[in-house]
Amino acid sequence: MSPSPDRRTPLTYYPEVSDLASELGLDDLQAAGHRTREVLEWLADYDRDRVVLYGYGPPEGGAGDHYYLVYDHGRHHQGRAPFVGVHLHIEPGHTELRAEMREQPLPPLAENWLAGQGADRDRLRRLAGEVFLPLGDSESTKIEALLGKSGKRFKIHYSHSSRAGDRFVTYAIATDRTPPDPSKPVTVFVSFRTGESTSRLRGATFSSREAATEWIRGIETPLLPSARDRAEAARLDSRPDAATQPGTEAAPASSEADRPRPHRR
Repeated sequence: MSPSPDRRTPLTYYPEVSDLASELGLDDLQAAGHRTREVLEWLADYDRDRVVLYGYGPPEGGAGDHYYLVYDHGRHHQGRAPFVGVHLHIEPGHTELRAEMREQPLPPLAENWLAGQGADRDRLRRLAGEVFLPLGDSESTKIEALLGKSGKRFKIHYSHSSRAGDRFVTYAIATDRTPPDPSKPVTVFVSFRTGESTSRLRGATFSSREAATEWIRGIETPLLPSARDRAEAARLDSRPDAATQPGTEAAPASSEADRPRPHRR
C-alpha cells in the first residue's frame, strides 16, 4: 500500500504513479460484472496519480470485504471530487471479485459511503485519525463527525476543488432531504485551508441552488467554473470510469443570514 500524506498536504501531494490493482493483489481475480471491470480498470490505470490513504480487510487479499479511501490527484486537478471510496468483495475461493467505487468531495462523505457499503464506522474513524491531522476548530470537527454518519439525507448536486496561491478550497452544493427549515433546503459545505494550516469546514443553508451559487461567488474562493468548463466536467463524468454523485447526509449548517466566512490570512 502506498504511503499516506497527512492532512496538511493532500491537495498538493503527488503520489507515485502505480497500478493499484496489482498493489492490492487483484490481478488474478475474475471480475464479476461490467461495473467491477470498470473499477479494476480505474485502479490499474498508470496515467492516474492516486494513493491509498487508508483501508482494511482480510489479510493478504483474502476472501471477504475490503474497504479503501483513495486520493486521486488528477480529479482534484480537474476540479472534481478527489476522494474515492472503494469497496471490494472477494468471493470464497479467491477467484471472483465484486467491486464498487464512489467519488466524494470530502473525506467524511467518502467514509459515509463506505459505511453504507458495510464498513465499520469506528474503524474508519480510527484509521482516518492516523492519516489526517485534526481539523482547525470545534465547528469543523462537529460537521466532520456528522457527515461521517450522514446516510442519504443530502444529495450532492455539484462540487469543486481548487487552489489559488496557498489557498485551497473545496465546496459542495447539496439538497437536504430533511431540512430543519423547509424554506432553506439547499446546503453548501466549504472546506478551506491556507498554506500549512489545518483545514476548516463550514456550512450554510439557502432557499435555492441559485442563491447558493451566488453566495459562493461572493466568498473568497475562485469563481465557479464557466459553462464551458461545466460542460467538459459533465463529459468527463459520463466516461465509464467516472463515479456518480451519491446522496449523502450532512451536519446542521448556518442559515443564509448567518453566512460562514472562510478562514482569512
